[in-house]
Amino acid sequence: TADSKYINKEVFVEKPVSGFGISSGIDLRVEPFTAETVSSTPNYLRIRNNGNLPLQVQVRYDRYVERIATSNLPPDGIVAHVMGETKHYVSFNIDTDDWPPQIIDITGTINATPIYIIPIPASIALIQAFEQSFPVTVFIGHSGYRLAEMGAGVTFQYKNVLIASWNEKVNLTVYLCGEGEINFNVGCENLTLLNVTYENAEKTLPFNIISTNKSEKVVRVCVQATEPNVWGVVRYTLTMNETSYTYYTAIEVGSKPAGVDETPEEETSPLGIWAVLAVIGVVVLYMVVTHIMRRRKGK
Repeated sequence: TADSKYINKEVFVEKPVSGFGISSGIDLRVEPFTAETVSSTPNYLRIRNNGNLPLQVQVRYDRYVERIATSNLPPDGIVAHVMGETKHYVSFNIDTDDWPPQIIDITGTINATPIYIIPIPASIALIQAFEQSFPVTVFIGHSGYRLAEMGAGVTFQYKNVLIASWNEKVNLTVYLCGEGEINFNVGCENLTLLNVTYENAEKTLPFNIISTNKSEKVVRVCVQATEPNVWGVVRYTLTMNETSYTYYTAIEVGSKPAGVDETPEEETSPLGIWAVLAVIGVVVLYMVVTHIMRRRKGK
C-alpha cells in the first residue's frame, strides 16, 4: 500500500557457540553420631557459561536425593547467562544421631541446554547440550583424622602425621566402630611406647576389643619422642576374622635444645625417691651410732 515502508538494515548473526564449565568437587564433614545439616560453606560449586548462548542449567544427584540440596539451584534449574558465573553451596542433612563413621560418595551431574535460539535447520546441528559430573564426598568422622574402612562396616580413625619436640610425650587417640571383635596391637619405631589405655584401664598388648556400630571405642596411646631429628612411627595392627590391617601415624621429631644431653633424663618414681631417702637415712643413722660408740670408748 501507499503507507507501507520497507526498512533495510544489516543484521549480524553470530555462529552459536555453547561453552560450559564447573569447578571441582565438594567435600563435607560431620562428627559421628551427630544430627546436623552440614554445608560446604565457604567452598562452593561454580558454574560458568563460556559460550555465546544462554544455558538452562539443572542438577541431579545419584544418591541421597532427599538429603542433599544445592543453593540457588531449584529443581527446574536456572538460566546461566553468556559469560556469567554462578556460585552454589551444597548441603547434606543428617536428621538422626545414629550415623556411624563412614565415607559417602555421591555423584552430581550438571545438565546445560542452550536456549533462546532461532531453530533453523542450519543451526540445529550446531547446538550442543552438556552434561558434566562432579563428586560430593560426605566424611562422617573426626576432624583431622584418616578414616580406614576395614570391611564388614568396621572403621578405624587415626592421625596420619604429627610434629613433636624432642623428648615430648605425645598422646594419640584412635577410634574403632562397627560390629566385630578386633585384636589390637601397637608398635613403635624411633619412639618409646609408654602406655596404652582402653576404657580407663592400662592394657597389656595385644588385647581384644568388642566393637559395635552404636558407638565408638576409644583407645589412647602415649609415646615419647626420645630420639632427636628422626621420623618416628606408631604402628597399629588390627586383626579381625583372621585378617590383619596395619595403619601408621608418622611423627616428625625436632632437634634437642643446644647444650642438652641427647639422652633424656628418666623420671624418678615416688617409690624410687623413698628408696633413696631410706638408704641415706640408714647411712646417717650408722654414722651417728658409730660416732657415739667411739666417744664412749674414748672415755
